[in-house]
Amino acid sequence: MSSNDHRVFLIFQGLMARICENSPIKRLTRAHSLILSAVFVVSTAHAANGISLSAVGIHLPYEAPAHVISRSRSDIAVQIDGPVKSVNVFEGQTVRKGDVLFTIDCRSYVYALKLKEVALTLAQNKAELAKASLQRSRARLRISTISKAKFESDQLNYQTSLLNVRTEKLYRDSAQLAVDRCKVSAPFSGVVTRIATGQGSYLTTGTVVMSMSETEHLEVIANLTSDEINSLIHSSRIDFVFGKTRFPLKLKVVEPVINQATGAQRVYFDLPPKAALPINLAGTLRWKGERFRIPPDYLIHGTNGLGVLIDRGGKSVFFPVPAAIDGMPVIIHLPATTKIIKP
Repeated sequence: MSSNDHRVFLIFQGLMARICENSPIKRLTRAHSLILSAVFVVSTAHAANGISLSAVGIHLPYEAPAHVISRSRSDIAVQIDGPVKSVNVFEGQTVRKGDVLFTIDCRSYVYALKLKEVALTLAQNKAELAKASLQRSRARLRISTISKAKFESDQLNYQTSLLNVRTEKLYRDSAQLAVDRCKVSAPFSGVVTRIATGQGSYLTTGTVVMSMSETEHLEVIANLTSDEINSLIHSSRIDFVFGKTRFPLKLKVVEPVINQATGAQRVYFDLPPKAALPINLAGTLRWKGERFRIPPDYLIHGTNGLGVLIDRGGKSVFFPVPAAIDGMPVIIHLPATTKIIKP
């Protein structure tokens, strides 16, 4: 018998002697706690020699419902007044950047553009005449056949004509912009999520007629508790899973606002750039944290209920597991490298 085993034997003898000295009732009530003490003495009498939790338990992933959202969502509004001429898309349709979504009857704006183009042409012709007149005046001033005042008047007239040309160009460009706005195009590649107008409807500037969501840059969103978020931050891998398919995720941001009803926070994740998934696709967020299921034969009774013995600095320490049930496997939250001692 080793010295440690002999020490345990002597301690156990002493405990039994103390039990026998008491009355039968006291013997029964104190026996359980004294024997438990003996168990702890036995455990601490030996240098701890446990097995790592990763070798003992089954590593269980965390799971939470999640769904796909678009990073960019946009409401499409008209920038001119007029009746809808045509709607070229339907809800749920995928479109490319620049595709025409709908058009507005633009005849009045086209007529206004033509008038501005005529006015610009007239202004340019007047400027050419003013330029020619100024050139003649400059030549005549050199030979003193006109007064300096006449030359300065022609010079001012030419400068004014140039200003009129620039003004008419602005009017023309503004009219052209209105015509261009008669066709409303997709600002990015994505999917049409809502249509709030139809052919023949009269629209005013600023009216939202469609909504779009980008499909090239997607995110995953989930509502998680603070404990789940803490575990997630220290996880080496996070996946979005639906069916038999999974995509690796990158933690993007945790909203600082806590939902008072659920106690959860919104957490956003980046999907890989080439993840072609439908928006609002529901799936499961899955990651590995410090959570293992251990067999029931590693559980022991302590003063505070069931728990396990762990190696801490070469000594065994009782770690309570409140959710444990006798004879049943239990989930335990400890680092994978923790040494578990089998009783």
